[in-house]
Amino acid sequence: MPTLDRSTPPFHTRLRLSLRLLPLLALSLAAAPLNAALSPAQSEALYQEMLRDPQFKAADKELSALYSAIRRQLPPAGQSQIREQQREWLKSAYEAIAKTAPSARAGLGERLTRERIQELRLAPQSLRQDRPSSPTPPAQGGELATSPRGEVIDVNACLARLKSKDPDRRLEALRKLEYSLDPRLPAVMLGLLNDAGNTTRRVAAHGVGSRWWQVPTDKLESFIGRLKTAAVKEGEGYTGECYRGVALLQVAAGKRIEHPEAVSLSPNRRWIIYDRLGMPCLVDVQSRSEELLGLDSDLREGRFWGNPKSVVWHPSKEAAAIPQATRRGTACLLVWTHGSGTRVIHRDSLLELVAKRKFKADPYMSYISEDDLKWRGDKLLVPLEFAEEGGNGPGRVATFSWNLSSGELALEGIK
Repeated sequence: MPTLDRSTPPFHTRLRLSLRLLPLLALSLAAAPLNAALSPAQSEALYQEMLRDPQFKAADKELSALYSAIRRQLPPAGQSQIREQQREWLKSAYEAIAKTAPSARAGLGERLTRERIQELRLAPQSLRQDRPSSPTPPAQGGELATSPRGEVIDVNACLARLKSKDPDRRLEALRKLEYSLDPRLPAVMLGLLNDAGNTTRRVAAHGVGSRWWQVPTDKLESFIGRLKTAAVKEGEGYTGECYRGVALLQVAAGKRIEHPEAVSLSPNRRWIIYDRLGMPCLVDVQSRSEELLGLDSDLREGRFWGNPKSVVWHPSKEAAAIPQATRRGTACLLVWTHGSGTRVIHRDSLLELVAKRKFKADPYMSYISEDDLKWRGDKLLVPLEFAEEGGNGPGRVATFSWNLSSGELALEGIK
């Protein structure tokens, strides 16, 4: 989970002071009408009162760290857009809390804050690229989502197209909905497990699993049962997606994971890594929370395809190496360590060390061999296969080591 900078003001405080967001909560609803604009003093007093609740305080700090990390990596247009989104979210969230009994405000504040954390974890995918600050909206209302290419998606229109008789049209709509966190989607995608299209069923099963935290508690057993039933009807690809969903929903239910092979489970069974929109997503089984890894890292290229066997866990420590693949092979590794965050080991850094040994490696013929990636004690051994420029001579393998304790990267040898 993100390392928090305690010198940074909590998210709610910083956003209120910098954006002058009003109206906010009242400390006493008797002191002001529900819809009245509140003074900064009243707003701050209620915020401080909610901070006495440890769950709300933890959620507030997590949101603060995530928001800061996201903004750092966005272009100017994306920064403006996410700031406006936060403005609207804070206003609507606090309006809802203001209508709640004083004893329930911190609990509602925590729930709304954690829901916003989940939404923001997808924000870098949709806001990463520059695009016009005022995109053309879809024809008629509906909640909006944004694809990584900047396409504005009308969620309601896509939901309507899922009822089309054309299988290609249904699949196109479903793929667009992958970028939305609309709360209707888990149930909608569950209903598509019986679709006539093989790919549609597989994408739907994948979508149900990725939204494990959105499924209501009283519906978890029903969802798990539907996925188990669907898993026995199809081949390996579809069955694997169903069991992936079962494993993640069992985390939400606090139950034993029946199919750990469908996800990448740490040796101590506390952590799960699975793929979400091409990025590795880390689940803390104990707290039943998750975060996208690499939001504040320079991944440059590649994606995580979700193969559970590709993640290399340290045998005794809470650390994992996660390959990021391209069409030409693995371009970089994302190394996660509990308590220390993530570190990127990119092919370019490895090639720089190779060049110091007087080898001229062809960057287009160089890739990290993830099949031979392994831990030796606290050292992660990283093999790089490369061909020298000009194509003369046999291919070579350079072996590097990354030290878990010191973070040092060293070239062990070249064969």
